[in-house]
Amino acid sequence: MARLSHNLAANFMGQGVTALAGVLFLPVYVHLLGIERFALIGIYASLYAVMALLDGGLSTTLNREMAADSSAAQRRARLRAMECVYVAMAGAMGIGVWLLSPLLARHWLGVVAVGGEQVAHIFALMGLVLLFQLPVTLYNGGLLGQQRHIALNAVNAAFAILRWGGAALVLWILPPRLETYFLWHAGASCLHAGVLATMLWRGLGGGAWQGPQLAALRGILRFSGGVWAVSLLGAVLLQADKLILGRLLPLATLGQYMLAAMFALVIARASSPIFSSFFPRLSALVARGNRAELWEVYHFGVQAVAVIVLPIAFTVALFAHEILLIWTRDAALAGEAAVILRLLSLGVGCSGLLVLPYALLFAHGGTRLAFFCNLAAVALLVPGLVVIADGYGAVGAAALWLAVNAALAASFPLLCHHKLAGSLMLGGWLRDLLPPALAALLTAGLLRWAASGAGPGWQAAAIVACAALSIGAAVLAAAHLRGWLLLRLRGGLA
Repeated sequence: MARLSHNLAANFMGQGVTALAGVLFLPVYVHLLGIERFALIGIYASLYAVMALLDGGLSTTLNREMAADSSAAQRRARLRAMECVYVAMAGAMGIGVWLLSPLLARHWLGVVAVGGEQVAHIFALMGLVLLFQLPVTLYNGGLLGQQRHIALNAVNAAFAILRWGGAALVLWILPPRLETYFLWHAGASCLHAGVLATMLWRGLGGGAWQGPQLAALRGILRFSGGVWAVSLLGAVLLQADKLILGRLLPLATLGQYMLAAMFALVIARASSPIFSSFFPRLSALVARGNRAELWEVYHFGVQAVAVIVLPIAFTVALFAHEILLIWTRDAALAGEAAVILRLLSLGVGCSGLLVLPYALLFAHGGTRLAFFCNLAAVALLVPGLVVIADGYGAVGAAALWLAVNAALAASFPLLCHHKLAGSLMLGGWLRDLLPPALAALLTAGLLRWAASGAGPGWQAAAIVACAALSIGAAVLAAAHLRGWLLLRLRGGLA
């Protein structure tokens, strides 16, 4: 557990810096560019999320392969083959967005120009950024599989600051244009991918250079294809609301939704380090056939999700208006987007509960169950969004997104347990989740009530205190984590 805890800490530090960089600088972009042009940054974020999840399952497969007990030569051959396929896919996606840019501007958003800039030209630049940013996903997967979490997160945090902070600085110094923003991101992403590629190849040793050998992918294509199908549906499930609303809502209203959605993704970043830390470990235990430790690590991970993701989701939901007001310094915008943020944050919290079941299923090489569960969720969400957004707007869309994710969180983990263990394990699942969830919700609710009369100067302190105390209460209520912490404390005092 020691190495796992170190990796988990490194992933939280890296993801925390990355999330903080985005949270700090997004209001700067809103101020410098305006809410309508900012909506196009939100559109790019959704496009990137969709494209990154359509990587053919290669990044997840590479993570699993690097964690397996195979020879260095075999790992090098598979990396080279995956690299070639991935670069070709990234190129096709980036060029595709560039070629379709006039159609995307005119027929999807229905807007030709924003703030004097041609929207079609901005979409073409988005394609350029995608071309350089997508390979980062593959190299991240490989380095996580090599258990090089600390070095990887240090590099990712540095480039997050460079990408977000550098773009804000350039927009402040130069005339604030979306063209400047996307060109900066393209350059930073190209450099980021190059650094990660160098790290990954050096970690595999100095074997002789080999050209691409697609035969090296034989035997893993079925798993990779399954992950691709799950990722495709996951991308639709995660981003369908933004993409569909881009066609149905006015650009200003879409900007409000995008602002709330991008902040809600901070909660998703809280679950990402848990998957990154536990998936290689679970894969290694499955490969060794160590079932007892496998389930011990799994329950530990489920409680880790509960004590980190749920308190943050509850805090954001309860303090949505105050968070947006502090963040944007715009009372009107905070009032309009608060309900959306409240609903989306709870939806992302439900989605976070799927992280460990996904990791467990993928570690066993399974994907079929996740595919059909995601397919059912998408079948409910997409037509529902079209109907509800027309009558209830952004708030209705956010409420539907929450409902679908809550239904998925209530069903998929139990089905996964039944498939892999022959039992729903309902009692164990509830023991892992309910005590920390109830402790966090009660603590957050009491602090929300106590802070209701606080002045503006105390609101930020109340939000931080709510998150910290809710996490603390959840840890004390989680049996596995509480026992592990007590052992660590006794070991430190001995």
